[in-house]
Amino acid sequence: MRTKILITMFVVLAFGLVSTAISAQGQQIQTMKAGWISAFAGNSYASNQTTEHPARGKVVNVSSTNITIQTRQHGEITYTVDSSTKVTIQKKPAAIGDIKTGNMAVVRYNKSDSSGQPKALSIAVFDPTMRGKYLSARGIVTFINGNNIGITTTKQEAIICLVVDHTKIVIHPLTASNHTGSLSDIKVGNTVGVHYERNTNPGVLRSIHVFSEPEQGADEF
Repeated sequence: MRTKILITMFVVLAFGLVSTAISAQGQQIQTMKAGWISAFAGNSYASNQTTEHPARGKVVNVSSTNITIQTRQHGEITYTVDSSTKVTIQKKPAAIGDIKTGNMAVVRYNKSDSSGQPKALSIAVFDPTMRGKYLSARGIVTFINGNNIGITTTKQEAIICLVVDHTKIVIHPLTASNHTGSLSDIKVGNTVGVHYERNTNPGVLRSIHVFSEPEQGADEF
């Protein structure tokens, strides 16, 4: 009888120790998960704060603190504006109050600020009549031969563009420290957006934007 009691006490004690160890291990795992999630969220937020994205469209509303653009791909998007937002009209310095509804603009923005809205870093109002001189296209680089770049567009059209001295080459995602590239940064298979002269063959490039992810720049090209 005494032996049975001792065995029972031993089993209860052992079960209690195992349960305590499992509970402690579970709490440790939960703490590690919380740390990972927190670190990931922090890094994601920090990345959004340092990475620029372009959007292009018509201004439908503007105030001293916000601007709303009708974009091609994502409808109306409102961006916050503050004293650090750089504003230009026809490449000349301007103020947010100089922008009118109906203007065409390119907004470069961070995905979100502390309020949760995308933050406009710069707003460039351009003359829509320039669209008659230049064509825009988006696609995949199929070949590079000297300064000639072959592109298959999203409309499955094959075009050839020419990089010249004044061609602006922009590498995305944009960062505050570096976003200007060179011809050597463009590779076969890259997703690109181009602005090129309509009446030249091959099309003389005004600018070429190289995107690290296929969906980048969809609102601009």
